[in-house]
Amino acid sequence: METVAARLAPIILPEVQGDYIRLGELWHERPVAMIFLRHYG
Repeated sequence: METVAARLAPIILPEVQGDYIRLGELWHERPVAMIFLRHYG
């Protein structure tokens, strides 16, 4: 069975600077806490 981290790792998201980063790169070297905000407006 595939872990949640393994399923999320290939997702690519934009960074603030305009570059893109693969989610798996964020926790490659150390643990990461991810927070998703939903806009209500």
